[in-house]
Amino acid sequence: MEASEFNKILKEINKDDNAEKLYNTYYSTLVRILTPSYGRSDAEDAVQTVFISLLNTNKDFGYIEHPTLWLMTCCF
Repeated sequence: MEASEFNKILKEINKDDNAEKLYNTYYSTLVRILTPSYGRSDAEDAVQTVFISLLNTNKDFGYIEHPTLWLMTCCF
């Protein structure tokens, strides 16, 4: 997913299926990246926690240029 599309969806994460789009796009990649550091189960939990946090905030994150890196950093 391109950064511009990611940012548009992130700003409207509570509308329509936006959270599901982001989750489905990034979940497996993030889990794969985090598994060596956390183990599979904890990596899955970390990713899920980040997405739940995104749903529960109204914060403006500004423009995210590197969505995968940003999400990965949020998981640590």
